[in-house]
This record gives sequence, C-alpha cells and structure tokens, in this order.
Amino acid sequence: MSKTNAVPSLTTPAFIVDQQKIQQSSETLAYLRRESGCRVLYSIKALPLRPILEWLQPHVDGFSVSSLFEAKLAREVLVKEQSVHLTTPGIKAAEVAELIQLCSYVSCNSLTQQQYFLNASSHSVAVGLRINPKLSFAQDARFDPCQIHSKLGIDINTIDAKSLQGVSGLHVHTVFSEQNYAPLLQTVALLRQK
Repeated sequence: MSKTNAVPSLTTPAFIVDQQKIQQSSETLAYLRRESGCRVLYSIKALPLRPILEWLQPHVDGFSVSSLFEAKLAREVLVKEQSVHLTTPGIKAAEVAELIQLCSYVSCNSLTQQQYFLNASSHSVAVGLRINPKLSFAQDARFDPCQIHSKLGIDINTIDAKSLQGVSGLHVHTVFSEQNYAPLLQTVALLRQK
C-alpha cells in the first residue's frame, strides 16, 4: 500500500464507520419511502451507535427497538413525530409503564405481554401481536423464525377472537434474505384464512 492510500495508525480494537456508505444507504431509504409510500424503521439492535442513529434520524420514520434501553435511546434521538416500535420476547411487567411513555407501537410476543399493555392505565401506545404462522421457508432451521418450537411469536393456531381484542396490527416473520415475495404471499394468504 502506498503512503497516499495508507490508513492512519489506529489503536485497536477499533470500530470504524464509513459515513459515506451510511449516507448512500440513507438516500436509498429516502427513495424507498418516497416511491412506495411505506414507512421505514431502522432496527437499533443492528448497530446502536448514537452518531449513526443521528445520521439516520432525518431519513427514517422511526426506530425499531427490542429493549427498554433501546427505547430510551431512540426517544433521545428522534423528534416527537417519529415513532418507536418495540418487539421483543423479553418484556418485564415492571417496564411496561415506562415503555408506554416511550413507544408508539408495541408488538407483543405473547398473550401475557399483550395483557401487560392492554391492562395498563394509559392506552397511548398501539398494541399488536407477533404471530408465528408456522409456515417455514428458511433453508437452515437455525434461522427459521417459524419452526415448531419457536419463541418468536404466538402460535397462529392458538389465536382466537378474544386474543385479537384491542390489537391494532400483526407482526409476522416469514424468512429473511428472500429474493422474491412468494413466501410472504403464502403467509398473508394463511393469515387471511385463519
């Protein structure tokens, strides 16, 4: 490597972020929002570094979080109109009151979690259910969110009309890294049928 292309000396370990790549990704997100009309959320658990969240903040509609800590961080960075969406298997009953103040939407992973939020005195947060449709498309079972004993959502076969009272939406995982919409369309068809 020539001296003109040399990377400055760094103390390791170091975490290096390419701001130009983040800017390019932000422009892609802005295009997606503009052309599709969809809302874009950035999942904080992917990279919870505050400077990155601040760079992304103007380009997203909000952040997806998986803990009280992440919800607090998201609220610190976002403006009032932007939303915080919580989805996690691990919500403690003692955290519900604070999460209601921080989050716009909570996708409950269990019927117990759902009751925490529906029974809370303030209903300022929209409550949804994370459903396991039991339709597997993943090639590797280790990464299959829909496997039989998965803890990622409520078994679709246990949902009834009572379970859906007070619910404003459904959250499903079909498969990540898919190159076409066929699995998603099959999942939606199953949800409609049920």
